[in-house]
Amino acid sequence: MGLFEFWAEIRATRELEELARRIARRMYTPLRQAAFERVVSMTQAEARGYLWAMARPMAVAEVAAVADGRRGLAPWAQSLLIERARQRVVRNLLADVIRDRSWITLRRRAA
Repeated sequence: MGLFEFWAEIRATRELEELARRIARRMYTPLRQAAFERVVSMTQAEARGYLWAMARPMAVAEVAAVADGRRGLAPWAQSLLIERARQRVVRNLLADVIRDRSWITLRRRAA
């Protein structure tokens, strides 16, 4: 592998990561509105599984919309974007659920 190919791969990886980040940001609010009330009362493992399942159709739809606008986005890149965006949005939303759950618990104790 030459230096040019090496830099091209790094650039492509960075572009895919940035695209996954943007897709996850767009998915965050609809997923939170759809699942937050239910997830707050679940254990962490249940919440992760529930969010993971809820995020799949959203991620597929978002990546399909992005793929329509970007010609030449290979099928392997689309599946990679789906998985990375799902991982990112589930991780972020689960962290928010845990933080909000602990805040709600503290508020109940103080009352």
